[in-house]
Amino acid sequence: MVTIDTSLVRNILTNEQSYTQNQADLLTRDINPLQNELEETLSNWMQDRTITNYNVEGLNMNHLIQNNNRNFIPALGLLNKLLDTEKIPSEVRKKWIENLIASTKIDFTVDK
Repeated sequence: MVTIDTSLVRNILTNEQSYTQNQADLLTRDINPLQNELEETLSNWMQDRTITNYNVEGLNMNHLIQNNNRNFIPALGLLNKLLDTEKIPSEVRKKWIENLIASTKIDFTVDK
């Protein structure tokens, strides 16, 4: 696991993405410490907001963002939790991933 300096992430969240300071603080807790596998993904995003489509057992970043109404940092926080095999038993993780993959974004638009 990698300890990250969350001040830059909080700054991006509050200044570019309209999160409150409290929201940014809560979100950065989920990514610190960060699993080693996600370090490059976070680094790319911090440099130029590039979203790397990281995959955890079939669940990927783009799916979380597009179908589960998450922005990058909340999605990264969830993947970070899923990769923490010491805290989440594999059977719980597998079920969680299956549920997230099965969920889809609901379209509330009405055709006229």
